[in-house]
Amino acid sequence: MLGKIIERVSGKPYADFIKDELLVPNGLKDISLPWNGSDQALPEPFMKGYVWMPGERVEVTRSNMSPHVAEGNIIATPISLANWCRKLFKAEAGLTKETVEMMKAGSKRDDGTESTYGLGIVYSPDAGFGHAGAHEGYLTLMYYNPETDIVYTMFANAWDCQKNLDSIMTEIKNMMEIADKILKKIETAN
Repeated sequence: MLGKIIERVSGKPYADFIKDELLVPNGLKDISLPWNGSDQALPEPFMKGYVWMPGERVEVTRSNMSPHVAEGNIIATPISLANWCRKLFKAEAGLTKETVEMMKAGSKRDDGTESTYGLGIVYSPDAGFGHAGAHEGYLTLMYYNPETDIVYTMFANAWDCQKNLDSIMTEIKNMMEIADKILKKIETAN
């Protein structure tokens, strides 16, 4: 619904609006937004994606990223995602500081503990503010800690669905735990 509102107000297709208003002004050249139902291929560079099912590994690289326009469906390299994350949370990506602060406030409880997804952002006391993304065969994490000015992205090109689909959430939790350990080592080294 938001995508349709953006199209009506801007007079542009959703993908063009995102490119013109967010990607190009921020120098993010290797990010794409497939929107056509026939979009199946990933732009270069890419890694093949896999899903492990009971007894087999299935390649799922060719998959339709666009059935739900404006619900993610953004493809980026990890470095571009990290650059976007830093700019977003420093209010240098086209959103006002007030808007960014509202997004952050909506994701953090008053006592500073982790909260549920709020306004597109999740808060983790160790990692900061960020978002996780998933598409068949791919998992991504992006976080920015304003206290340390550290941004990180993590990427996995496989889903382990041998037990059940809940294992994807376990994979994301494992990625977060690894990132937390790395961030603690960085903090103690400084």
